[in-house]
Amino acid sequence: MVAVGLNLIFGVMKIINFAQGEFIMLGMYITYFTYTLWGLDPYLSVIISAPILAFFGALFCRYAVTRVVGALTEQQIFLTFGLALTLQNFALLSWKADYKTILLPVSYASFTIGGLVISLPRFIAFITALSLTAFLFVFLKSTYLGASLRAVAQNREAAMSLGVDPVRVSVIAFSIGAALSGVAGTLLMVFFPAFPMVGFGFGVLAYIIVIMGTLGNLFGSLVGGLVIGIVETVGGFLLGPALKEVLLFTIFILILIVRPEGLFGRRMRVL
Repeated sequence: MVAVGLNLIFGVMKIINFAQGEFIMLGMYITYFTYTLWGLDPYLSVIISAPILAFFGALFCRYAVTRVVGALTEQQIFLTFGLALTLQNFALLSWKADYKTILLPVSYASFTIGGLVISLPRFIAFITALSLTAFLFVFLKSTYLGASLRAVAQNREAAMSLGVDPVRVSVIAFSIGAALSGVAGTLLMVFFPAFPMVGFGFGVLAYIIVIMGTLGNLFGSLVGGLVIGIVETVGGFLLGPALKEVLLFTIFILILIVRPEGLFGRRMRVL
């Protein structure tokens, strides 16, 4: 979900949001506090975390990100990376560096299929990610707003000539990407601790997935996410948790060597 949101933002705005992982962190903290303060079921807190992150993403995009669209790449990177550092330090000052967890019966629940033991909260996260990704595909293909998003992604100037407001569309794309990270944070909170730097690791994985699946290709993000998940799981089982990232980055580097344009990118011809 994080990679799909990141790819949607890049496709429409041609900007890589380096704060995408920090939106996960905010979603996790929102879920934690709605549970500890109000007793709200963590899964139900998605009705709070997703709108809050969407609203925050819309504000940040409207008054900051849209001002650097078409600007130097360094300015775009400094803006979103600065937001990431700001959110990390805000969380550190507000909630300290302590790990915060939600331990429920579902956190340890599992079921067996064909001799395979499957974690229930991870399975719920997996199904939710697939469902939301499928819904996003249908939304982009079947609605006027989705067509506007695709039009701006393909040709910003041509979309403007057809009456599409690129700023409005960019704000919507950014808010959707932030909301997807908020949902991811809520799903993670059931089986993963929250701390100020938690979004960094997931953000790095999202960047790898996006590059592997080709920048701007949402289907590539889905496939790349599945590949990364399988590699991490199998690598952790065969090599141990300490070496699974070595296998992950080795495969990533090999893919870039063989297909630098990504798994679903078009190979450029050099004349």
